[in-house]
Amino acid sequence: MASIRDTKAGLRKLAIAYCMFQSAMLLVYWVWLFADPAAQSRFVPAGAPKAVIIAFAAPDLLVYFTASTLTAIGLAKRASWTIVAAAVHAGAAVYAALYATSLVVLDPAMWLGALLMSPALLGPPLVLWFAIAERRA
Repeated sequence: MASIRDTKAGLRKLAIAYCMFQSAMLLVYWVWLFADPAAQSRFVPAGAPKAVIIAFAAPDLLVYFTASTLTAIGLAKRASWTIVAAAVHAGAAVYAALYATSLVVLDPAMWLGALLMSPALLGPPLVLWFAIAERRA
């Protein structure tokens, strides 16, 4: 039977893998959008300029990507600043996911963005919860 220590180690590895996967997919997403301008229309409501989606590139990469990556590093190193990185990551992820989800209400054709962002509604807050629980233990 797995011990609590084994369970915590497994959860830490899962949280690290989630954050690194999310960071990698965020880079893939932006490379795709810049390499294929036609793809941008899948994430912009009808009648809105494509600049609406491109304006998210800098915040996504500076805040969302960086916080996700730092959270993974912090968890791996058991760093004292991990909770701060995880909190920034959770805030950025949930904000972006709620934005993408709200677009579906305005324009049902925006379903792809909401679908791609749906894991961000739960993943980063759970990683933050884990980081807090681990620090208190």
